[in-house]
Amino acid sequence: MEGILYIAALIAAVAFAVLVVFLGITFMAVKRTMNSVANTMDSMEKQLVGITTETTELLKKTNVCRRCH
Repeated sequence: MEGILYIAALIAAVAFAVLVVFLGITFMAVKRTMNSVANTMDSMEKQLVGITTETTELLKKTNVCRRCH
């Protein structure tokens, strides 16, 4: 009877170790994905600043042309 308890404890310990390993792998993949998303968002922010600047200049030119007429 005592041997069965040791075997059960060993199985539980191995299962827990396997769970920890797979969670670690999953969290590392999530970390890489989130870093990629952060880089993409930084790139988009820089592009939006450029688009906003160009749009502002275009609106200024449009307003100047309207005043001329």
